[in-house]
Amino acid sequence: MLFTDVSAERAVRAFGKAGCKIVTRGKHIGMSDGTHHITIPNHKRLNPYTLKAIITDFHTDKIPLNYETAHGRKMSFRLSSHGIAVS
Repeated sequence: MLFTDVSAERAVRAFGKAGCKIVTRGKHIGMSDGTHHITIPNHKRLNPYTLKAIITDFHTDKIPLNYETAHGRKMSFRLSSHGIAVS
């Protein structure tokens, strides 16, 4: 199974910079900017496909998330007008 080095807290900080506020906290963290609502699993390491889905659900190009995989590979997710860019 793939995991990133992005924790739920790091994702919450990134979405917070884009204007989201924490609405609920428990096994999952619910965030909202008033228009969009997202749910982030409260885990130490997020699956990259889960992270990609959360970013897609939020629909913003304000959030670049850079991280290293468990194997040391550097990757980033960005939303652009053409979709999600993974590099």
